[in-house]
Amino acid sequence: MPLKGRRWVIGHISLLSPKDIERIVHMGLLVTPHTNEFIYKEGRATQAKLPTDRQGENTPLRDLLDAGVNVGLVTDNVPVSMFWPVWQSIARRDRANELISPGQALTRAEALRCATHNNAMTFDENRKGSLEPGKLADLAVLSADPLTVEEIRIRDVKSLMTMVGGRIVYETPYWFG
Repeated sequence: MPLKGRRWVIGHISLLSPKDIERIVHMGLLVTPHTNEFIYKEGRATQAKLPTDRQGENTPLRDLLDAGVNVGLVTDNVPVSMFWPVWQSIARRDRANELISPGQALTRAEALRCATHNNAMTFDENRKGSLEPGKLADLAVLSADPLTVEEIRIRDVKSLMTMVGGRIVYETPYWFG
């Protein structure tokens, strides 16, 4: 199937070599990593299978962003919260709290952009992904500021109120007090 005029997403990426990233750039692909499995759950096991000089190829988020690849953070794991992949992309720690390819870590702002704006890049970027006049008012009021909260607490951030298209679709009772 021709790629022209389409956007293709590669999901659940794990190991990507520099050559793989070059191909992704050349083809204009979008990428969604599986941070929960390949960093948090299986990070240590994945690292153990790789020679030391290739361990940075495990979920290489920094290399992907630096190459200009559109990376969208996603989750299909429990707990169902986008703040787990955001935290995993920043902290790069496994469940034993060991660092997994720390050179591939994202900044908080980069991880949040990957969880919001970059996920609209399936031809929806003119309608959603950022708060701008004329776009859908999709937003959340959060329990903490993910840019300033203690790093380990990023994964515990919750939505207290959620709006989709400018309409409240979820609200925690008494959150404003």
